[in-house]
Amino acid sequence: VLEELKSQCHINSTPMEDIMKSHHILKEELKPQKNVYMSLYGKKKYLECLAMDKSEWPQSQQDIDLELKEARQDKNAMKEAVEEEKERYRASMEALAESYEKLQEKIKLVEGNLEVFEAKRAKFESRMALDPPAVKRALGTCDESIATLRSTLAGLQSHRAELEASVAKARVELAAMSKITGKKKTRGPSLKRLQEICAFLETQTGVRVVELSPERLRVEFLRSSQLSANVDQAAEFKLQLTLNFDPESRDEIRLASVKINNELFNIDDLVDQEVACTDVPYLILAVREKWVRCYPLLSEIDLLNRTHAIDWIQEECKLRVLVGRCGKAMVTLSVPRDYPATRGITLQDTPALQLTDLPDSGASLTDWVIYLEKKFAER
Repeated sequence: VLEELKSQCHINSTPMEDIMKSHHILKEELKPQKNVYMSLYGKKKYLECLAMDKSEWPQSQQDIDLELKEARQDKNAMKEAVEEEKERYRASMEALAESYEKLQEKIKLVEGNLEVFEAKRAKFESRMALDPPAVKRALGTCDESIATLRSTLAGLQSHRAELEASVAKARVELAAMSKITGKKKTRGPSLKRLQEICAFLETQTGVRVVELSPERLRVEFLRSSQLSANVDQAAEFKLQLTLNFDPESRDEIRLASVKINNELFNIDDLVDQEVACTDVPYLILAVREKWVRCYPLLSEIDLLNRTHAIDWIQEECKLRVLVGRCGKAMVTLSVPRDYPATRGITLQDTPALQLTDLPDSGASLTDWVIYLEKKFAER
């Protein structure tokens, strides 16, 4: 290929050099030829006049000027044609010279590549002559590496596409979050006022609502001064109501179940009715009202439950207590429904137990349990 390029370049460059030399020679000969042309043209016109009859000679200066004008026009037309041909010839020469230079550059580049290729081929042939199987194995390893790299590249390109999609999604989410943050900044004072109002309402109503999930709410009935005022001893006695909503009911709010954290406080009657009706506000108000009413008694029972073996029957308002050593006796106390506002706890097993010196009518439930524990400890 290199030899063919060199041959073609030599064939093309030889006429080009001859043409350039001819162009220079013609340019040098142009001026004397122009003078010769003008001299011959004058002689031609003179001889034409001699050959014509004298009557046909130009009779006036105007006729002579007209012929001179026509001659000048012919000369100008010929000059323009020569100039056009010169421009075309010059453009061809420039294009040919540029092509020649590019061809020379390509030849030099091919010569350099050919030298590198010849060196690599000689090195490869020497290696093949030394150990052909090793070369084949190396080529196989290279092919496997290339295939692995192509597979890895395809995986990376796929991963890059996923990352670009994730970045685009993250940018959209970031823009949305920026808008939300802007709204939060503008609504900061309003949000603070609402939080203060919610805190005030929680303090006044004694109820706090906590969202556990889109389908679950926890209603906490807080302790208040109204509840603690009727209790002789402070106790950690809280009520939490968990409301589970039906996730399949989208058009309306529907309760699925209600759970309570306190076994002593029985609200099955309210729960069964309100789950069927799904009247959540009424359920919360009814539970709170019953909680406020029963809190003093239940908190006292909770304290007793920590130190004694008791069983509270809320439906009958009865408290069963195991007293004595190793709980050898069970005693049943009947408690008024509006206790502790109304006292008057009675012992249902009085004749059988044959107890004396019973507590007075104003005794509390704790007083009764202490009394029974003391009496049966003496036996």
